[in-house]
Amino acid sequence: MPNFFIKNSQIKDDRIEIIGELSKHLRDSLRIKKGERIVCIDEEKNKYNVIITYVGKEMITGTIIEKSSHIKTHDVTINLVQAIPKGPKFDYIIQKSTELGVSAITPVISERCVVRPEKEQAQAKLLRWRRIALEAAQQSNRRDVPEIKTPVTFTEFLSLYENPPPLNPLPQGEGRLEGIPSIPPPLMGGGEGEGDQRGFSGDKGDLNILLWEGEKEKEKGIKELLRNASGIKSVAVVIGPEGGFSENEVKIAVEKGFTSVSLGESILRTETAPIVILSIVTYEFGYLG
Repeated sequence: MPNFFIKNSQIKDDRIEIIGELSKHLRDSLRIKKGERIVCIDEEKNKYNVIITYVGKEMITGTIIEKSSHIKTHDVTINLVQAIPKGPKFDYIIQKSTELGVSAITPVISERCVVRPEKEQAQAKLLRWRRIALEAAQQSNRRDVPEIKTPVTFTEFLSLYENPPPLNPLPQGEGRLEGIPSIPPPLMGGGEGEGDQRGFSGDKGDLNILLWEGEKEKEKGIKELLRNASGIKSVAVVIGPEGGFSENEVKIAVEKGFTSVSLGESILRTETAPIVILSIVTYEFGYLG
């Protein structure tokens, strides 16, 4: 059984109340019955083993039989900055990156991106991406859901990266894909969402990596970079679209503080590259094994 995310307000002493989309999902899709057990995660990442006591049309309730407080297991946060690829590839990238433990994913539009969603498509895409992240977090038993940020152009991202504003930095039409809201949908089990005010300040890391197949210097491989890294608390990883980044984009990113690295002689697909480099980074910093 996967983890299910709830709000603190849904916890009433030793009882949990589930309403909204999660209630409908448990009742209609999973056919949850009285007496069955589920696992819930609150906003502080505490885990609750719950036995279902009531299944109704509008609400499901359960009794908490065990609680385990969140103990931080990873000291390093990882943010993926991914140029949007064609077709369903980005859905796959979000799913697998979530399973691998990323803290946030920022979709960007670079020079060679083929996908540039129109206004009417933009909001639907963002809502779907956030839904995919939620489902992947539940399936992989994470205690949190990575933030799927509002898409921006790569130029705008680099500007925000250098001088991150505190809250919702982009007015409609300035760098942000038109029509995409900054407030996420009500994903958890408590009804209406409360919005996201975190902006882009979390993109800049202690270690900032730009994966580029054009990097020829042998000492600029990911192995050498990570081997020499110490005292790292946050990592930002930037990956280009199918056609890669232009030399000018790489030049500007390096000037802003990114280190251009390669994965050797192999040129990976844009949907393969994040899985490979995130696996390497998460292993190196103790997420795996």
